[in-house]
Amino acid sequence: MTNDFTNATPGLAGGITKNTTSFVNPVIAAVGAPHAFEIEYAMGNLDKNKVYAWTPEDEQISATMLQYFANFVKTGSPNGSSLPVWSEISKNSNQLMNIGLKTHQQKTQNRSRYLFLDQLYQK
Repeated sequence: MTNDFTNATPGLAGGITKNTTSFVNPVIAAVGAPHAFEIEYAMGNLDKNKVYAWTPEDEQISATMLQYFANFVKTGSPNGSSLPVWSEISKNSNQLMNIGLKTHQQKTQNRSRYLFLDQLYQK
């Protein structure tokens, strides 16, 4: 996604206006992905959301995500011939799948948080 909307300000009826000054203090840009940002990627319908200037790279990431989902639905495993291997999660697993232009598994930095949440939800 491009940064075309980074200088946008709220307009009438929920729209936006670009390149304007606002009397409101500017909102600091979010770090990382906003809540539910993956939905368009997961559903393969980037073109339906006209708010963002989607790129061919966004389409590629969406296609990768959709292929993992389709493989999982068909076989019970997300893995397929042209995709990086997504290892099965286990009690001792410390890996997560980073789906992007260079999809790969990586070590999670938040394992203790996930284990805490698992224990909390089991109560």
